[in-house]
Formats: sequence, structure tokens, C-alpha cells
Amino acid sequence: MQTIDLHAHTTASDGSLTPTQLMVLSAEEGLTAIAVTDHDTIDGLSEATGAAAALNIELVPGIELGLDYPHGRFHLLGLLIDPQCEVLAGRLVRLKENRRQRNARMLAKMQELGLPITLEDVQRASGGGQLGRPHIALAMVGKGIVSSVAEAFALYLADGKPAHVPKDKIPPQEGIDLIHAAGGLAIMAHPNSLKLNHHDLSSDLQELRAIGLDGIECYYSQHSPARTAELLQIAAAVGLLVSGGSDFHGDPKPDIRIGQVDDGRPAPNALLYALKEAKAVVRAERKR
Repeated sequence: MQTIDLHAHTTASDGSLTPTQLMVLSAEEGLTAIAVTDHDTIDGLSEATGAAAALNIELVPGIELGLDYPHGRFHLLGLLIDPQCEVLAGRLVRLKENRRQRNARMLAKMQELGLPITLEDVQRASGGGQLGRPHIALAMVGKGIVSSVAEAFALYLADGKPAHVPKDKIPPQEGIDLIHAAGGLAIMAHPNSLKLNHHDLSSDLQELRAIGLDGIECYYSQHSPARTAELLQIAAAVGLLVSGGSDFHGDPKPDIRIGQVDDGRPAPNALLYALKEAKAVVRAERKR
């Protein structure tokens, strides 16, 4: 049986495994396809593609963008994207610079709070990828300031906490358009993060579909079977594609295993097949 995971992170963003290590782990877990969806970067895709080919695993090129939204956290997955897209690459350069400035401001706040965390500490904790809050948290753990990444966020780094600086986010329409420009499908990640009830989520999804949203991550490592069934019903009613992923990060989220998508199991390959079919239809329509 072919099994997949369409949401995973590497050291290119905030995961603890390199792209090669992620491919090796995926092979060991028996996955036949894995999507690398690092936050605001495609830097890990080249290495992942080579490693996946050597291990006979299908690499699904992807990305995860943080969007500006009036409630909750809206993360948008781009699946089956073209990493060579210049439009997407140009926007990611700007996001990377904004991230660098944000990190500097958070570290300055920590210095004001008397917390001895430097940029060098964070770089050592990062494993070589772009820096973010999880790496600052790991540096804090390494220095004994907190006992865990969760504690670092709870006390200092989460929204509204003393060292937090808001992230530069892009509007939903721009995020969807960027993914479409790269030939990919725009999928809402972990919809529970929006913190909406059934009615309001359905209403928002209808509006988002009207501006180009392609699908929703119904299968997710933190969803109960009942929640998955509810989201599948919403997706069908709104006319959205269905995706599924674990949101694997490694050490930053130790309770989530690669391939833990559908109530602890990998997702069926049928999901990826349907996404590919939908992409082919869209591509054909644009050529008319």
C-alpha cells in the first residue's frame, strides 16, 4: 500500500532534521511520498529532491506561508509547486529579510529582559537553516533559561509575551496567487488554528474558495477521527480538495511522528493522486 505525508519541515526552516535525514526517516517509516513544506522558504527542496530520488521516494515540492488573517493563525500550504518560479522566489527574499529583522528585534527584547541569548546562540541551535522563534527557544533551553521549547514560548515568545514581535504576514489573496504563480495548489493547513466554529469556518472557506483557495488539510496529526469527518464534510460541501499531513518538525514538536496523519496512520496515496489530477485540470484550463 502506498502511504504519504503532505506536510513536513526540515532544518531549512524550523525542523530538526536536514532534508536528507527527513527522506531517510520517511523511507524507514515506509512512506512512498513526502512533501517538504518549510516555512517561507524553498531552500531545502534541492537537497530533498536528490535524497528522495536515491531512496525511491516521491518528493512533493511545497512551502508553508503565514497569512495575515483577522482571527487565529492562517497557514497556507503550497503543494506541487515549481521551485524555479521567479515570482515566488522574489517574494521569499523579502520575507527572509523581514524575518531577519524580526529576529533581531526579539533578541534585543531578550537583552532588555536580562536574558543572555545572542544571535550566535540561535545560529548554533538552528542546524543551518533560516532562523525563527523555535531556534530562539532551543537556544534558551541550551542556556538553561527554560526547561523546554514549550516553556520558552509560554513565558517569552508566544503572542503577547514579553519577547514576542509580530511576524510579517502576507494577505490571503497574495499568498494564493503566489502559489498559483508557482504552478501549485493552495491548501489551508491545520484549520483548527483559525479557531472558528463549524458555521464560521464553512463561511470563510466559501469566501476563500472564491479567491482561489484549492483545498483544506482535513487529515492532520492533531485531528480526532470525528474532527476529520467534520472537515471532510465541509470540504465536500464547499467544493475543496482534501490534503493530509503530519506537520512533522522533529525535536520542536516531539509528539508528532512522520507519517502520523490519519489517526496515527499515514495518509492514503489517493489524496496525492487527486491533487495531481486537479493540478493537471487547472493547467489544461489555463492553456485554453
